Amino acid sequence: MALRLRLLPVTAGLVLSSMTFAGCDSSLLSSNPYPDLTTADVLYLNELQQAGYTVNTPASAAGLIRTAKGTCAALDTGTAVAAASKELAEHIGPSDASVVVVAAIHTYCPRHTALLGIPPR
Repeated sequence: MALRLRLLPVTAGLVLSSMTFAGCDSSLLSSNPYPDLTTADVLYLNELQQAGYTVNTPASAAGLIRTAKGTCAALDTGTAVAAASKELAEHIGPSDASVVVVAAIHTYCPRHTALLGIPPR
């Protein structure tokens, strides 16, 4: 069963002073359910959203962010990308694990981009 989460519109102005992401609802300025997101967190969740993921609760966003940071920590200690993806795939499926791992590397540990075998952004 594929992992499908729902990303609520996040106003980038909450994180990036004057810039908003396309399709974001500025009415969230007063009722932001994600008050502690960093710029990197917003970029990571946006990359997941572009891949078809949605996040519907702050807890699910926090879980995905923890997973991404844990993936980077594992890569820092020498774990191979394939091994990190395989471990995650046991919980969320192989295609979803690949998306999460690639987005994590792009956002939280771009120093490992070469491990993906694709050019950096």
